[in-house]
Amino acid sequence: MAPPATLNRFRDAGTAAAILAGACVWTFVSGAASGGDPIPVVAVVSAGAAALVVAALVSRGRPWVVPALVVGGAAIVAVAGRAEILTSRPEQGPFGYANATGAFYLQATIAGLMLAVSAPRAEGRWIGWLGAAAFAGITLATGSAAAAGLLALPAAGFVLSVSRRGRPVMVGMAALFAVALFGTIVVGSLAGEPGNGTLGGRIFDERRETLWHQAVTTIGEHPLTGVGPGAFVEDGPLVRIDADARWAHHGFLQFGAETGIPGMGLVTLAFVWLLVSLAGRSDPAVFTVLGSAALAVFGIGACVDYLFHFPAITVTAAALAGAASTHNEA
Repeated sequence: MAPPATLNRFRDAGTAAAILAGACVWTFVSGAASGGDPIPVVAVVSAGAAALVVAALVSRGRPWVVPALVVGGAAIVAVAGRAEILTSRPEQGPFGYANATGAFYLQATIAGLMLAVSAPRAEGRWIGWLGAAAFAGITLATGSAAAAGLLALPAAGFVLSVSRRGRPVMVGMAALFAVALFGTIVVGSLAGEPGNGTLGGRIFDERRETLWHQAVTTIGEHPLTGVGPGAFVEDGPLVRIDADARWAHHGFLQFGAETGIPGMGLVTLAFVWLLVSLAGRSDPAVFTVLGSAALAVFGIGACVDYLFHFPAITVTAAALAGAASTHNEA
């Protein structure tokens, strides 16, 4: 029988998965009330929930398994797409979007570090170190400013957790996610039509602010069930001149625009629950801090881009966080 502490840690991932399951149910409610197609949205969210639970179960006593799988998968993607893997052109790379490629290899970098500190054999630890270095290079080469900037988070987390400062680091990660989420919502609320951006050209580009404002406005007009899953694509005036504007470039706001405040609230709650639960560890191991970093950088990245629409990134971040949730403390 698993010890009580392990069961409590598994409960962290299980609760987050249950919250995401609630978001799936609400997505179906939104689809029934407002139209749209809930299946693609539910598929990605449920895949993330499943990854959390499976990774938590697999990692009990074998924490290296999940990061090893991520490192191996990322290496396969790099080899298969080697002709485009180092491109910084926006619509190129293995995911057809440089920012998504950067976000994926940021997760792979964290997985490499997690493997380096958890592999039972020296060979595995070396593979982790080499993988982390290679994937960090790919992340930078994609030209994704968000992914490049967020590389600092796991790096700082690793260094500080080695010196036994893991808990304040994870508290800081949760706080950064909160600042990113609420800060971008405020920016979207204050922004207006094209040409009236609040911070355009300084922090966020004007197009993003316009899309965020459109999402905030849509939430205000349809607060309960949104405009329906996938319907934000049809609701955007910028889509006629910019196909990339079919996404809000903000996963949480788009979820709110399409499924209403309850849907957005459930997805946000899942992130907050797991980040806060991990930050509550009294003496977290480096592995746990890195898993928290994987979730935090995914959440922060989703506040400025449409990362939720790439299942590989969602599942990878959820799996690494799930693996960390059942890891023993240092």
